[in-house]
Amino acid sequence: MSQPLPGGDSQRNPGDLSIRSDVAALDVVMALGGISLITGEPDQRAQAARQLDLLRYALRPLPSDPAAGLR
Repeated sequence: MSQPLPGGDSQRNPGDLSIRSDVAALDVVMALGGISLITGEPDQRAQAARQLDLLRYALRPLPSDPAAGLR
């Protein structure tokens, strides 16, 4: 797996699956579909991991987000 992003998930509970409340589930599915389409070859797995890390980081609830209180 790739290196964690700065300010990443080190302080989050590994079982915490909450995402930002302003993100629609369909948008997440579309982003995952795009990542799978552009990184479909075996030699692109490192790039796919980086893309997934970016998506995961971007979906984290903001401190002011009501979903942040679910931790």
